[in-house]
Amino acid sequence: MTSTRSDLPAVYLEFPDFGFGPASTLLSLLRPVARHYDLHIVSTGVAAKHVLAELPGATLHDLDTFHPDGWGAFEAIAPPGARVVSVTNPPFAGWAVGRRYCVGVVDTLDWMWGHDPTLDGARFHLVQSPLVGGPTPPSGRREYVRPIVDASLWSSATVPAPVPGEVVVGFGGMGLPGADDLVAHYTRWFLGAALPVLIERVPTAAVTVAGGREDLVKLVPRDWAAHPAVRVRPGLTQAEYARVARRAEHLLCSPGLASIHECATGGLTPLWQPGFSMSMLLQVRQLADTRYEHLVAWPWMTEVAEHIAGMSEEEGVRCLAERIEYTIRSADPGGELVAARVARYLGRPDRRGSFRVAVDNSLPDAAPLFAAHLGMMS
Repeated sequence: MTSTRSDLPAVYLEFPDFGFGPASTLLSLLRPVARHYDLHIVSTGVAAKHVLAELPGATLHDLDTFHPDGWGAFEAIAPPGARVVSVTNPPFAGWAVGRRYCVGVVDTLDWMWGHDPTLDGARFHLVQSPLVGGPTPPSGRREYVRPIVDASLWSSATVPAPVPGEVVVGFGGMGLPGADDLVAHYTRWFLGAALPVLIERVPTAAVTVAGGREDLVKLVPRDWAAHPAVRVRPGLTQAEYARVARRAEHLLCSPGLASIHECATGGLTPLWQPGFSMSMLLQVRQLADTRYEHLVAWPWMTEVAEHIAGMSEEEGVRCLAERIEYTIRSADPGGELVAARVARYLGRPDRRGSFRVAVDNSLPDAAPLFAAHLGMMS
């Protein structure tokens, strides 16, 4: 992307370090207009690095915006009345509105927490349509949009034929505030169960393990880390990941919302992992309700999904972490659940195109709407 210049209008881009979802959403919307603004990234961790890699001229303000304790430091970063775009972090956005910043909101997980009246003071509020079912009647300034995906990276019209033996295991950004150990344990457990099946059953296997954590190579079980078929690729850009995912014969993805819509746009047929965050669990439950068969579901998925529905993300993650830790340490330490589903997935006849997400095409495309709103902010 074009680097930014201080003679252009400044925009402060806030998104939490919560996987790659909010960061990827922002990049998909920003690409067409990035050259017109002086861009300031307000985030931290792998999410900030992910965006900065594609906005090399932007200014990075390393700030954890997921926790309210860090919000006060924002006022030392952005002057009063500054333009702020907040992505999938309603509590911060509401705080910024209350501080009289000029705030635009983009939210892909609105279905998880619903309308917050404090956001009625935002200049715009784009809400991605829910994964299953139609949008609820809009309230406040919310405008529903179609799934936010960079079609230039994922269009099914240009999907290459899968390369035999190519496998991608994608964990997304792997950011889960306050639960780094959980993500590490989950990753080791999943790979420990999946890699033996993949390498034994896929002729000429070449397995790419992709994810946002810098220590990703250390999370590959020791017996497999040095295997010639295994390649570990931390920190891929959106375009790099799209290239390797689209050419893979077999794709095992964590069920982040961005990944779900990317695979649907690309006409791919992934196996969805059970996931390690609140939104992932709820999304796998929704995918199961559509009768898509290529997924790994926690044995207690339905029970816990009903229990955590309506909780805050922080509360939901704590509840979910307890069940995941018990499962991978005690109930299924060898990952038999994963191994069985991976083996079944490898034998599928539908190598392309069986994964679909219903999209309401009457809803507007988010990118031009975002560009128009951003241009009118002052």
